[in-house]
Parts: sequence; structure tokens; C-alpha cells
Amino acid sequence: DSPVETAHTSPTMSAFDGLFVTLIESIKGHPHVEENEYSHVDQLLLGKLTLLHKLIGLFPELKPLAREQDFFSELFTNCLFDNYNEQYDQSVWTSPAPISVEEHKPQSSKCKTKESRVAAMNLLLQLVRAEDRNLLYVFETGIIPLFQ
Repeated sequence: DSPVETAHTSPTMSAFDGLFVTLIESIKGHPHVEENEYSHVDQLLLGKLTLLHKLIGLFPELKPLAREQDFFSELFTNCLFDNYNEQYDQSVWTSPAPISVEEHKPQSSKCKTKESRVAAMNLLLQLVRAEDRNLLYVFETGIIPLFQ
């Protein structure tokens, strides 16, 4: 009756694998609710980010799942920073046909209030703390592309 164990989990922790992945998928599919830094805090998003942070604190073995689920990209390009579309920047100058601004404009971040941005940043820090592979992954997929 014990849960199936993987190479990076213990029987107790593996019971939380599903919850962890479900929360990640839920954040990925969560709509953009916060309009600006002064709008009402998206309590549902804040709760999901905080719960993931607490789970990782209790079960650091979950950290590799975040990388497997490409969650770092979600935190950077949809939660913390606007998702800039490079194709729009290039197509404005090279396309002979009119370009739809709405179709190519940057998608704004989900975390606009101080509370949700702090929660997302704390989660990111928790994911990279004492985890060299995750830190390297964040630099390669999140930070470096911001400057290119």
C-alpha cells in the first residue's frame, strides 16, 4: 500500500509529489488577476505560491520536480516579469503586412502587487537555496535571457 518511490523521494515525501505538481500546473494555468501594483492582491495565487514555498521547506527533495516541470520559466516569464515576445520586435521591421499589436505585445506578469511578488521571489529563492543545479538553471533560463 506504500506509494511508489522514485530515486529522489522518500515514502512520506512521495505522497506530496502529486500535490506539488498539481500546484505548479495550477499556477501555470492561473489567470492574470492583478491589474497593477495597487490592485487587490490575488489571494488564490498568493496562497498557491506560499503553499509551494512551505512544501519545499518541509521536503527539499521536491526541488528537482520544479526543474522537471519547467517551473522556473513560469516564475520568470509569467509571474515576476512581463513575457516579452521577440518575434514582435523583429516582425515590426521586417514584415510587409501590418502586424497585430494585440497579438504580439508582451503578456504582463501575474504578480504585480508587493505581496504576490514577494511570495514568488521567496519561492524562487527557496528553490535555488543549496541546490546548485537549480541555481544554474535559473541563470541559464531566467536571468541571462533577460539581458539578451
